[in-house]
Amino acid sequence: MSSKHDTLTYNTSYSRSKSATIEEWIALQDAWKEQLMLEPEVLCSAVDLESLLETFPLLGGVDITPDREHENVAYVGIAVLSSRTLELKYCQTYRANLEVPYIPGFLGFREAPALINAVECLKKEKPQYFPHVLFVDGNGILHPRGFGSACQVGLFLDLPTIGVAKSFLNVDGLNSLQVKDQLYQQENRWLPLVGSSNRLLGAALLSNGSVKRPIFVSVGYRIKLLEAVNLVFHACRYRVPEPIRIADHISREAARQALCRMQES
Repeated sequence: MSSKHDTLTYNTSYSRSKSATIEEWIALQDAWKEQLMLEPEVLCSAVDLESLLETFPLLGGVDITPDREHENVAYVGIAVLSSRTLELKYCQTYRANLEVPYIPGFLGFREAPALINAVECLKKEKPQYFPHVLFVDGNGILHPRGFGSACQVGLFLDLPTIGVAKSFLNVDGLNSLQVKDQLYQQENRWLPLVGSSNRLLGAALLSNGSVKRPIFVSVGYRIKLLEAVNLVFHACRYRVPEPIRIADHISREAARQALCRMQES
């Protein structure tokens, strides 16, 4: 296991510069969405977890923490675990320069290039730890235009990705209170999220028996929702899957250490 701290340069070829218009971003999302090639899914079908673990022996997770003092600086954490044992195999943090401002609904344009660069660096430096599926702290197709940051990361890496969000984004007639009420009133620990357009957008999960707040899972790229739900349940020791929890922890620690160094200087 290793952890270190390097600097990443934001690659605007994955998005647009600060001068791009919202209309250009929408057009890009619509064009990229066509490349997801989503297949219809039967929710009553069974998923063989053993087969999933064979297909995805290494689970990766990425998360990003903003710098407290610099608006366009952030720290990316990446963690890779054994899918069977959830043993941590590798983790690393990067300092990333962000050039695109945050606009609601377009988080991928700000953060996805930094996440993509981190995974590409891992593939180059430690290919033996390159994950077979990646958990992304954010939304996949559970998004106003069906193309959240998990889709953007997966598409450009050509890697199966799962969006795991800690807060709910109201889309397609769904709202947070309605979803939580339905989830709490049923016996199952997960609820399919079907919008007013009758499209399956994702799932709300109570990830283990002691969790009171749901997480929201959606397809990012090259994986089905039932597969994603089963992998998330398997990977959750606490509220969020271990790959994301660890990536979040190390990125926050990197941001904290950077703040301490600045205060001491």
